[in-house]
Amino acid sequence: MKMSKQIMRRMAMLATCGVGMLFAAGESQAATVVTKLDQAALAKDTNGTLQFASEELKQLGTKVPGNEKATFHLTVNEKLSPFTFSIDREGEAIVLAGHGAAETLTAAYTALEQMGYRFDVIGAIAPAKLDVAKVIAKQVITPAIERRGVRQHINFACDLSAYPLNEAKEYIHQLARQRFNWIAFHSYPGQWNRVRYNYVSGGGPWKIITGKYYKDSDYTKGCLFYGAHFPIPDDKIVRATVRFNKNVFCIPELEPIYYAGKEREAFLTEWMRQVMAECKRAGMGVQFSTELQVFDEAENEKIANFIVEDYPQIDVLEFISREAGGDQEGDFEPWYLKNKAILDDVMTMADGKDADKKYPWTGKPDQTPNQVRDLGMALRTVKCLQAKGWDKQHKVQLAVGNYSTDEKMVRAVVKFADEYLPKDVWYTLMPGHSSRVVADHFIASQMSKELLSRTVLYSWFEFDGYMALQQFACSGFIKTLDQVRKTNGGKPMHALLANHWRTGENFMSLRCLDDLSFNAELTQESYVSNFARSAGISDASGFQKAMSEIDELSDLRVINGNIGFNIGWNINPKDRNVAGLWWWSKDNNQKAADRFQAVAKSMEQIKSTVVNPDYAFRLKLMANRCDASYAHLKAVRILQDCIPARFDRTTHRMPDPLTDEEKSKINTVCADAQTNLDHYLQRLAEMPVDRSAEGFMLYYYRGPWMLAHNMKAQYGGVGEFIPDPWDSAQFVPLPLSTSERNKGIEADKVQK
Repeated sequence: MKMSKQIMRRMAMLATCGVGMLFAAGESQAATVVTKLDQAALAKDTNGTLQFASEELKQLGTKVPGNEKATFHLTVNEKLSPFTFSIDREGEAIVLAGHGAAETLTAAYTALEQMGYRFDVIGAIAPAKLDVAKVIAKQVITPAIERRGVRQHINFACDLSAYPLNEAKEYIHQLARQRFNWIAFHSYPGQWNRVRYNYVSGGGPWKIITGKYYKDSDYTKGCLFYGAHFPIPDDKIVRATVRFNKNVFCIPELEPIYYAGKEREAFLTEWMRQVMAECKRAGMGVQFSTELQVFDEAENEKIANFIVEDYPQIDVLEFISREAGGDQEGDFEPWYLKNKAILDDVMTMADGKDADKKYPWTGKPDQTPNQVRDLGMALRTVKCLQAKGWDKQHKVQLAVGNYSTDEKMVRAVVKFADEYLPKDVWYTLMPGHSSRVVADHFIASQMSKELLSRTVLYSWFEFDGYMALQQFACSGFIKTLDQVRKTNGGKPMHALLANHWRTGENFMSLRCLDDLSFNAELTQESYVSNFARSAGISDASGFQKAMSEIDELSDLRVINGNIGFNIGWNINPKDRNVAGLWWWSKDNNQKAADRFQAVAKSMEQIKSTVVNPDYAFRLKLMANRCDASYAHLKAVRILQDCIPARFDRTTHRMPDPLTDEEKSKINTVCADAQTNLDHYLQRLAEMPVDRSAEGFMLYYYRGPWMLAHNMKAQYGGVGEFIPDPWDSAQFVPLPLSTSERNKGIEADKVQK
């Protein structure tokens, strides 16, 4: 896609906007860092990773005050196994070598950590001095997880897709510093990859935003945030928190051309190319993921060609199923054989168009589960591409995957993948919501050693259904890796990537995966203890208890799902609905709120004893977000009292008409809830730690806060009902099955 001069100028401007350096300037007397690069290796390094490693060593090393001197020799040693690196000494010089340039960069960060640095997604914590003597010689390190990193599910205004370019690049640097070497970008159709307009996910609002000029036969993309539109509200807290944007929240330099469809597409393509280029420079493999909606091989080949044309940097192209559960009834074996017969039928049809007629994308899931249908689409597509030599021509690894949240379905699709997937195609699997559920469903999948050797397993740093809550994913990661080692005999894991949307809030979870990737024996207790020791926390046991509480509260099965989701809060006057208030368990909500309140108080006390300002900031953030989590859950619990006793739990509709007494109670309850909702927004505004926090504030204002306002207006008769400026709920399936919704209701029945 060609770029106009105007777009190129905007991209250049974008690279200069944003915040300043994350690292404060050191004292006038700074450590000295000298680097020497192997010229032969440098000549082969087309991504510039060795040069980047040199820049990082100099930048980070000279931020430390003192008169220490560190000399580094950077080279490549192809005799080392893939993903392996070594650290050694030659006289006063530290020799860093990797199987490739990416591994040499990992060696550089490992050496910096041994000299006293600590890296996380918020930034680098510099030591008091650069302790060169602590770098251990003759180290040869092979990670326990070969490909480790992040899955950017780029669909919300609080993820990377709203970042200024320089802050997006800095985010990539923070991932690299944690020794992450892989990143997957997932695009719903029509968001970051071109598809026919009638295939666009969230296309209704997108058509409104862009002036309704698309035809169903047009190929388009740029449908950010499910097509959602984010005008910045005239609210004092929100306006004061959001940087750069004047009228609509998006990548700052996109705003002037936000409504110009084709210019917007070109801009976003170039923005993503530059982000991917920075990923490659920082030693990361790049995986691009999307969903298919037809069996038509010619159509899917066209989509694949568009992707590699737009993003020539990608290493892996993945076709994954849409998000779906199962709620399957009956014994596993007959149900499995029934669906296997469908997949056999799909795979043996001569023409994909025939499969589209028999098993349409919009078919009935109870007759043909979406996971089975979508897996068939992806398998047929990769086989077609391989038959034409497409993957070898473009030097792209092909992958097929399932995003299945039902344990029984996970077991089924893993068996299907074992049988049907070509041996040179990777498999990807997201087997549930939250890291603990992923671990349990992965164990239940009974994945074979052979399939595991080419599987990219997806987990969660942050479950999006709990996004309003503070989370910690440690125990799920550890349990998952334990199962991997049992399955593959202790060999390194092929790949483990995890989702997150908000960034800074998840610093403990991201860093946990880093540590676990290089120490398979790591426990949650040892990880948290190491942090407490580094931070100078005097009450280490109290910190351990607080983090364990957050870990337990991050399990989908503890609090009803979607209670912290950033969409789905709006109510429809015609339907007389109450969003999700009717099915969440009141008892679970209250207990979780109380637990978060206790953790917040504990974190605040722990933070008060920490001297190091970098660690104190992180603990303050944790205390802040735990207190906000309490306020959110408390507000939701209060709002549930809006529902009168005669609420129809079959149709989920409010009675019509409501009595004066019921209206009065709704107004009182909503006013009480708004006190807690305001507190949540105020707490976020106190620590807008990064761009993702700005985006999430908009979601929160437009979500729970507006729900309380509109409940009062619609059902209490006080104030003006404010329609949501976009309504993407009809396009976005909630990440829960019907049975999950019913759990909240059943829990309340038990309490009664």
